[in-house]
Amino acid sequence: MTNISNLLELADDRGASDLHLASGNFPMIRVDGDIQPIAEDKLTADDVAAMLHEIMTPEQRAAFEADKESDFSYECGEKLRFRVNAFTNRHGAAVVFRTISSDQLTLDELGAPRALRRLAD
Repeated sequence: MTNISNLLELADDRGASDLHLASGNFPMIRVDGDIQPIAEDKLTADDVAAMLHEIMTPEQRAAFEADKESDFSYECGEKLRFRVNAFTNRHGAAVVFRTISSDQLTLDELGAPRALRRLAD
C-alpha cells in the first residue's frame, strides 16, 4: 500500500495544488490546472480507505461512515497543510487534498482596497 505522507510530500515537491485519490485509479495531482498520475499502481478501495482512516480522528471516521462524506483539515509535518474532502463514490472511498498555503499575505499583497485597510486599522 502507498503511504499517504509520501504522496502528499511528492505532490508538494511537484508544486501541486491538489492530490486526488480514488479507488480503481492512479494517485493523481493537479499542477497548473492539469491532472497527472504520480504512481504506477492503481489504488484499491481498501488502499484509499486505509489511508483515509489513518489521518482521521475517531469522530471524523464516525461522521464519514454515517454521512459517506467528510470535510476537515490535515497537517503533514510542520510545513504541509491541506483541506480534505473525503467522499464515497460507486467504487468506494475517494479523497481530494487541497494545499493550504502557509504564507500569510499582507493586505497590500492581496490588493485589498483602502476602505478595507482603514477598517482593519
